[in-house]
Parts: sequence; structure tokens; C-alpha cells
Amino acid sequence: MASNADHAVFKFDNYLAQLPGFLDSVENIWKHHISGTAMYESVCKLKLLKAEFRRQKKRTGNLTENVQNAKTFLDKAQSLFTTYKEDIFLNLVKCCRRVYSAAVKLEISMLQQRAKLRWLKHGDQSSKVFFRKINSTRVKQRVFQITKASGELLTTQHDVTQEFISFFRLYLGLASLAPVTLSEVKEAFFDIDVESAPGPDGFTSAFYRAAWPIVGQSMFEAVGEFFRTGKLLKQINTTLLALIPKVNMPTYVSDYRPISCCNVLYKAITKIIVKRIQRVLPLLIDYSQNAFVPGRSISDNIF
Repeated sequence: MASNADHAVFKFDNYLAQLPGFLDSVENIWKHHISGTAMYESVCKLKLLKAEFRRQKKRTGNLTENVQNAKTFLDKAQSLFTTYKEDIFLNLVKCCRRVYSAAVKLEISMLQQRAKLRWLKHGDQSSKVFFRKINSTRVKQRVFQITKASGELLTTQHDVTQEFISFFRLYLGLASLAPVTLSEVKEAFFDIDVESAPGPDGFTSAFYRAAWPIVGQSMFEAVGEFFRTGKLLKQINTTLLALIPKVNMPTYVSDYRPISCCNVLYKAITKIIVKRIQRVLPLLIDYSQNAFVPGRSISDNIF
């Protein structure tokens, strides 16, 4: 849906985890003493980290321009070495090549995350591929108008937004568990794709993987708190709804498929619950039911 670019929300760029001093920045924030529950403490520290990462992104500057500048310096260094053939210029070339390679790596990480190209791992890393994908996605994601079931055409952003909210409100209309373990929580966090879209808090799975030595214990305590109390802070339980067109020319709200973009902590809790339920599912479902149960197949009913 169309939105005002001036109110851009925070999104963790995975390339930040590759910058020098990343773990130091996380550790400095994580040392802050915050009174409250484990979940509240984690939410507050993540909020403080947003400001720090915004500053880092500002200091890093435009990654595409950084690549262009690094390439210019590399070309000049190579030209000097070609002319004078001296070791000092050879060392300069090596230094410039390292800077250029590092700049390219950061840019590719940023563009790959923006374009969400999971299939492009080690193939063509041309930035043009990413920019084409990003621009195409931006156009497709904009909803300029929608038609109500009554036939009324809605064209303003407010009316379109309210129609989506009303539609999905109508459409969408803890078992006893053992305490979670640290390894169980870590496995859940690390099982989340690093290129998955972030939730409302803006943090991706890549952040938690890179900062796990520092934030892991806090995440373990926050998840354990949920399983003990059954309560989840609204800051964690908040979800963004991404609307994916089912058809080429969507007209009605029903032509869109809602996809939930949840916070990573929420996803981890869900994964733990699902994995535990899977263990007892065969005991809860009659043996004659073969579909969707691990170790059983719907073809078992065919004789």
C-alpha cells in the first residue's frame, strides 16, 4: 500500500553485522540496566540499538557511491603501478583492492536483502539485477485503488486502508509444556531465514545470529518467560500484514493474499511450539488419519 517515504520505519540492514565494531556496539547497549520483565528488557534494548544502527548507517554512507569511489581509487593505484613498477604502488594496489572488495560485499548484501533474491547466491552479482528487482517489487506493492464487494471503487489511501482492515477483520474473525532450554531457543532463532522480511521492530534473523554471544541469554530468558506466564508483550506480538496479489490485475481485496511479517522473537516462540506439538501429534490423531502427520502418508489409504 502507498505510504509516505518521510515516515520510513527502522529496518536492520544485514550488512551492518559485517562492519567492524558491530559486536562492541551491541554489547555496549546490552550492558544497560533496565528494570522490568525479561521481555520488556529485551524490547527496550532493541529500541536503543535502533538509534545506534541508524548512526552507523549514516556514517557508512551510500554503499553504491562507496563502491564507485573505491573503484576509482583502485584504477588510479593500478595506473601508478603500471607506470612506475615500484613496490610502494603494488602495496597501494593491494590495499585499494581490499577496500574495493569490502565495499562490493557490503553493497551486494544490502541489495540482496532489499530485493529478497534467495535464489541469487553465487551467480550474477551485477547490481543492475538487484535494482531491476527492487524497482519491480516497489511498483507491484503499491495499491492505488480497490473495488468493494458492492462495486464501489475506492481510490484514496484512507478508504483503501480501511477496506483492507474491515475485510481481514471479518475474515480472520497453551498446552502444558516443559521449560525451554537454551539450545532449543538458539535452534529456533537460527532456523529462521536471514533473508526473511523483518517484523515491526525491524530486526532480521541475521542480527540475532551475529549478536547471539551477547543477546542469546536475554532471548532465552524472554522466551522462557512467555512459556511460564503465557503472556506476550504487545511490542513483540505486533504484526505487519504484507498483501501479495493472487492475480496479475487485482481488483478486490479478496484478490490479495495476506502474509504476516512477525518479529523474530515471535517467530522463534512459534517454532518452538510447533516443534513440540509435532512430537505428540501422532498420539493425538487417530491412526486412520494419514495426511499432515510425520511418518504417515495419504497414499497409505490407497489399497
